[in-house]
Amino acid sequence: MSDNHETHVLNSLIETVIDSSDGYRKAGEAAENSRFKTLFLERVRMRSELARKLQAEVRHLGGTPDEDGTVLAKAHRTFLALKDTVTGRDDKAVITEVERGESFIKGKFDAAVKEGGLSPQTKHVIEAGRIEIRAQHEQVTALKNAIS
Repeated sequence: MSDNHETHVLNSLIETVIDSSDGYRKAGEAAENSRFKTLFLERVRMRSELARKLQAEVRHLGGTPDEDGTVLAKAHRTFLALKDTVTGRDDKAVITEVERGESFIKGKFDAAVKEGGLSPQTKHVIEAGRIEIRAQHEQVTALKNAIS
């Protein structure tokens, strides 16, 4: 396994993306509101695809990509809180929780882009993920503002 800085940064992002995907999956299963169920299940698909892209870059670097999230990670707790919020809460509470999770993952990608010691290819892969995450965050913020 390659134990370099690039694979470490990428694997940290992979864990967070997998955690968010798992959280969205659980929230989608718990959601009664069909609009939220559709949104959450679409995020599962998008996050799974993003994880695959990051994992491919780790393999390209000669490393071993993480395949699982982290049970104790902050992202895991954040996105599990989403599942709890979905049951018995109003739309605004659900979207506020989604936005909190999106802000967390956006911050992780923002920090990763600023990391030194990354090859142009790795920076490109991370930046592409960051653009995707930022767009998803903006979508949730717009939804939250529409509900307010």
